[in-house]
Amino acid sequence: MDVSVSPEVREVRVLFSPLGLSYGSLFSAILLTKPDEVVVVTSEQGVRNLAGVLEAAARYHRLSSVHHFLLSDPFTGFAEGRALARQLAKRASKENIVNLVGGTTAMQDCMTTLAQLIPCRQVAVIDRRPVEEQRANPFVVGELAEVPRVTDAEREYIDLLLEALLAKAKRKGLDVALLERAFAFAEEKHRGQQRDCGSLHLGHVVRVCATLLFEFELANSELLAAGLLHDILEDCYPAEEWEKCYQTLSERFGRRVADIVRLVTKRQERSEEEEAEIDRRYLDGLRNAPGNLRSAVFVKLADRLDNLRSVRFVAWSDKREKYARKTERLYLVLAEAESEYAGLAFRSALERLESSSG
Repeated sequence: MDVSVSPEVREVRVLFSPLGLSYGSLFSAILLTKPDEVVVVTSEQGVRNLAGVLEAAARYHRLSSVHHFLLSDPFTGFAEGRALARQLAKRASKENIVNLVGGTTAMQDCMTTLAQLIPCRQVAVIDRRPVEEQRANPFVVGELAEVPRVTDAEREYIDLLLEALLAKAKRKGLDVALLERAFAFAEEKHRGQQRDCGSLHLGHVVRVCATLLFEFELANSELLAAGLLHDILEDCYPAEEWEKCYQTLSERFGRRVADIVRLVTKRQERSEEEEAEIDRRYLDGLRNAPGNLRSAVFVKLADRLDNLRSVRFVAWSDKREKYARKTERLYLVLAEAESEYAGLAFRSALERLESSSG
């Protein structure tokens, strides 16, 4: 659903910001942007700091109103945060500022999603002091950096890739209408979502579909539709709503498409021990899928391959290294077992990631 600002736009400056256990970012954001209204996304623990931040900021800037919203799961509640972002979009005014820094990753993801839904300035508050000093004295005004929005060029690239994909699907005699419906559904559900490297999530699902058709040469309408929809459960709905969403996918796109999407969806782990067991069960499920779902493994391989190719643009080197190690340990073996081309593509991507990290 496209969320837009009401025609009766309020003439106020609104600051949207996360608030975690460290509260200097919100304090600086208020003083540097001088909003009329502040909307805070926080947690049950973080909200305890809100009164102190507002009291300190009030010495220098007067606010007309403050509103706060809680994430029940501030650490892994990404679907919850993205749903909240759509609610917050309704509070947008004529002048909106979204602070992308502070709080947990789920809170920051909520802010990133919101920034894609409303006209706004994206900003990041920077404090160059040592962490110990920041904790000892959080009420020091930092610096404000403007964060460029995703450009129209990326959306143009997605549209061109989709156009090429649909053109080849038509030449192959595939169900183009099914693919168009799948893309429209993915576009709606992934609207506002960005990846860790800063690109639109929608581009990822289109590239996965393109990999299946152009690289793996799998000309199957249902498989390609599942490629476009493969992240719907995991990234757009909380786990307790997966079954309901599965039924929706089944009704709209057919049972096989929904089954493939469910098969490639992975439950989030919370510890290294749990991660290993989930990985084992997950990969066993792909390898041992019944005949009409056996090709689901290629959706996962296309997904992992695109992630491997883009993870080099992620700022955190530890995440890049962990992703490469896990890919080499688990998915390279799977790729080589399934397809000579897939194995070569994974090896090439791993080598490129290693050279870029060196």
